[in-house]
Amino acid sequence: AVIRKQIAVGVCGGAIGGARLDTLMCDAFLPLLAARQNRDLAGLWWHWWAGDLPGNVAATRREIAGAAMPFCQGAAQGLLDWSITIEGALT
Repeated sequence: AVIRKQIAVGVCGGAIGGARLDTLMCDAFLPLLAARQNRDLAGLWWHWWAGDLPGNVAATRREIAGAAMPFCQGAAQGLLDWSITIEGALT
């Protein structure tokens, strides 16, 4: 949580935080950092906090994990893929 706060203040000037910061980290900052350093940051990406989630994914997450349980980006993306697959199968 310390690095998250340092990024929110040091990189974003405190203008962005919470789920929006997490989305920015997972969709932009971590992939750009990985490319720049030619490193695989998949483990860090996977375990980073989940950012903004579509309503159906957020609801499923609450059902599975409960409101108090931390939820990581990798699991959120898995639920998102699953929901897209199920939705496609129903059409």
